[in-house]
Amino acid sequence: MAFRFQRRIKIAKGLHLNLSKSGLGISAGVRGASVSAGPKGVYGNTGIPGTGLSYRSKLNSNKQVKQKSSLSNGTDQRNLSVKGLIEDDGQLKLYNADTLEDLTGSEMQYLKRHYSESLAEMVQVLCDDKNKHLSKITTVHHTLPPPQDQPVFIECEFPETTPEEPKYTKVGLLALIWPPLKKKFCHKMPA
Repeated sequence: MAFRFQRRIKIAKGLHLNLSKSGLGISAGVRGASVSAGPKGVYGNTGIPGTGLSYRSKLNSNKQVKQKSSLSNGTDQRNLSVKGLIEDDGQLKLYNADTLEDLTGSEMQYLKRHYSESLAEMVQVLCDDKNKHLSKITTVHHTLPPPQDQPVFIECEFPETTPEEPKYTKVGLLALIWPPLKKKFCHKMPA
């Protein structure tokens, strides 16, 4: 049996300091959505309060690739057109809008150094778009009737008449055995 130590200290509304055996961490957010940073990485947490349903995803990767500061493909960084998307796992993917190829490490460094505010605005727009869909999912119960309401059956008249029951002819034992006689009884029903 292993021992576990965990302590959560509230610093301010929506901001907590997390102490555990593995180290010190911090989490920020509201009930249902938060971001946690600690010794094991940065995680995004979302959930529907009161249901027990939640999703946790690692936002940073442990793979850190060192890139050369010069561009390997010779692209002029000043004329770089960039678009981005947030993938299902929460990772931000930036790509060249002209060639639709992922940005190189040096292009990313250039953008972070010179256009960090523009990148932050673009990320905010992408996150707002994702959160708009999440908001629709988390508020779907507002449009549903309460579970204690019982449905009421209202009988209504139909304008069409009730169809007539088909009339069947009894088939004898001889018709089951002898195929020519069976054909006489098997006819197509009118449509």
